[in-house]
Amino acid sequence: MAILIGSVVQRLATFSGISATAVASTPLYTVPTGRTAIITAVVPRVTAQTAATVPATAQIESSPAAADIFPSELMTGVLVVNDDWTFAAGAKGVALPAAATVSINITVAATATSQTLSVDVVGYLQ
Repeated sequence: MAILIGSVVQRLATFSGISATAVASTPLYTVPTGRTAIITAVVPRVTAQTAATVPATAQIESSPAAADIFPSELMTGVLVVNDDWTFAAGAKGVALPAAATVSINITVAATATSQTLSVDVVGYLQ
């Protein structure tokens, strides 16, 4: 069995302060120079909310190609503080080249007075 050096699945970034009540795309992580990133999961979690009744729908995308890493999904049950949702790789992975950006795109806003997310990007670098 080969020993993997530098290809350990880990949290690559955390980005806080994302409003789930606004339709918008927010950059989360940029692949470092000279590396390729494989994103294995993205985990949004609620850090604050007021009167949330319907969760947001979101997708995880990359640019400059604007390819979906994880397609748009309703984040079912993600309403109150500490609720989380995991966008996880189930099949084909996406290799992102250096300087590519991973973003969360809120495609349908949450129904709430306010709802704030913090998002972890998980994967490994080659």
